[in-house]
Amino acid sequence: MIKLLLLITLPFLLPNIAIARTWKQPDYDLDQNRDEEKTYKFGVFETVAGYEDPDYSEALELASPLKDDRFQSYDVIIVINIDDEEAVPNARTAEGQHMRVYIRPDAIEAIGWERFHMDKPYDPDVGLLYYWKVSTAVPGRITPRGHFSPEMFSSEHRSTTYNNASMPWAVFFTLNYLYATHGTTSNTHLGKKASHGCVRVETQRARDIFHLIGANGKGQVDVINRDGSVQTLSDGVRASKLAYKTLYIVK
Repeated sequence: MIKLLLLITLPFLLPNIAIARTWKQPDYDLDQNRDEEKTYKFGVFETVAGYEDPDYSEALELASPLKDDRFQSYDVIIVINIDDEEAVPNARTAEGQHMRVYIRPDAIEAIGWERFHMDKPYDPDVGLLYYWKVSTAVPGRITPRGHFSPEMFSSEHRSTTYNNASMPWAVFFTLNYLYATHGTTSNTHLGKKASHGCVRVETQRARDIFHLIGANGKGQVDVINRDGSVQTLSDGVRASKLAYKTLYIVK
């Protein structure tokens, strides 16, 4: 009987044993692939087939969220535009299926300027660090809009919903940890709606986001409601919380 059970169960167990996986952790420092030695170099990407960053100058035309008084307590702000040109006929290219990453110069100073490789001129008055293509939800699926905080990290994540699909360098940011930014090898689909709801990014760039959020770390930040308003207490004082000093804006 034991031999029979092994013959039945081993074919199902072995594929799972062979698959590397990390689990969602509420803290970057708990992930097994954290940058414990603080030696990770930001902005160093190898060329990959099927992917090229969009024109950086497009993003410079858009308003920097770092200048918005509501978000003054956040050092890193990640803006994800999910509307495409078909949904917004008069939209500029920069407004659809792209991610903009902003960081304050003080945050770069704290992490260490020597850790950043910048092939584009960084303007501290704008704070734009990266401008990348992404893929968000196809019609019939949802990438939720709003203002969110990073909540879970999983560097070698696999989906429990979609056939064990690989989701490397996942940072979960909303709605019961269902949605994340994560890496993809479907690079030719970036810049188009192609996901079940998560925000897909070229894998090296997803790794960069993962470590940037971790390196920037936690602090007291204002509580931003999903609609972008600042939560206040009964006396009008801004509500605050201890959280990662990174804000996701999905619009």
